[in-house]
Amino acid sequence: VKLFVLNKNKNNSNPDIVYKSIPVCISLFIYYFVHLYYYLTGGNLNVSHTGNIIKNFIPSFRMNRALRKFKPDFAIFYDHGAPGLCIKKIHDCKFIWISHHNPSRFADISEDILFSKRDISTAMKLENKALNKFDIAICPSNYMKDVFLKSYKSVPEKIIVIPNLINLDLIEKISKNDFTIGMNPKPNSLNIYIPSAGSVFKGSKYLREIILELEKKQIEN
Repeated sequence: VKLFVLNKNKNNSNPDIVYKSIPVCISLFIYYFVHLYYYLTGGNLNVSHTGNIIKNFIPSFRMNRALRKFKPDFAIFYDHGAPGLCIKKIHDCKFIWISHHNPSRFADISEDILFSKRDISTAMKLENKALNKFDIAICPSNYMKDVFLKSYKSVPEKIIVIPNLINLDLIEKISKNDFTIGMNPKPNSLNIYIPSAGSVFKGSKYLREIILELEKKQIEN
């Protein structure tokens, strides 16, 4: 087994880890150049998906020699930034795509908040091109599998769902925490806890309506 890392500074001399990157200044230049191009051509400045893919072009292209030298039977790629786009198909090697990000999931989020639809569309086109050389796709949930099938045209022959692992023993060791300490809640007050409630990815814009509806139901009961 060998680990191939893109755009990270080498922080150890482990022979089983191969690093390929470009100077931070060049990476930032590419990233902001893409932003500027989109802005000048009438797009949105929020083009992080396309920017991440383009800044991986040079490091992943340079990684080809190290991969061919290793001669893997299986090569596993994450989807974020499409590092497999510039990696050439290796003879007798199964390419595996881990679909944990998928930019299309953010298409319904307002362009003014995070991403532009043009950015997402371009990123999906590039990822579809990369997927042409992949044999297997692995999704962490049935939801992600459904999104994968709906959003990609270049679908591998095999799509497998492998749920994220949960260490139950570790969870049981975590001590319980009463989040109401210091809040001095009134008797029979309504306590609502929503993980990552401020994140736009978790539906922060619906938070007020959720709380009001819960409060309404408590009053009715």
